[in-house]
Amino acid sequence: MAIKIYTDASSNLFESILKEKNLDIQVLPMTVEIGDKSYLCYKDQIDVVEFSKTFYEKMKEGIRPKTSLPNPGLFQQSMEKEISNGNKVLYISLAGGISGTFQTTSMIANQINAKYKEEKVKVLNSKTAGLGEGMICMYAYQESLEENNLEKLFEGRGVYKEDKKRIHRRFPNLSDKQRKDFQNHSESNFTTFHQASSLRFRRRKNRIDKLGTWES
Repeated sequence: MAIKIYTDASSNLFESILKEKNLDIQVLPMTVEIGDKSYLCYKDQIDVVEFSKTFYEKMKEGIRPKTSLPNPGLFQQSMEKEISNGNKVLYISLAGGISGTFQTTSMIANQINAKYKEEKVKVLNSKTAGLGEGMICMYAYQESLEENNLEKLFEGRGVYKEDKKRIHRRFPNLSDKQRKDFQNHSESNFTTFHQASSLRFRRRKNRIDKLGTWES
């Protein structure tokens, strides 16, 4: 039995990063609609640079992009497949305060767990998005290689936990107020994670070269 790490396309864990870092993390796609065109992020072969140009050009034209949650049916199918293979799943979700992803996946996970009368799937509200969410996934994956207890992994062995000492050790340049906000982990202050991440990455010689040179 293994614990598999799943997340959504909001994590910025592009296939190139997963391959380069040898990360067995499954990323469920999310749909972005720009005008009359739809993109299934992380499933369609998308040129990120060109997509970004189109995204901002359309916004300048007054066209507002629309996003949707990962397909609930795909989520359930993916969880059932892992369970049939003898695995359990930790799903790390986009912040619940800015998306319905956490609520939807939690509901389905509860139904699955009730069906098997055992906790097979746990959903973690990352309370962040983008690279912050991705970092939590990468850390969780590394810990899952040694921790096969889903509850322990969820509670903090493999994921970010509001721990004062850990925050201070990992992000020593945070102000007292930022550290307090980070520890409180309020939904309204989830961007503090990105501030902390930025401080850390600036100390790297090669700062997130095309999101592919992250170092532990």
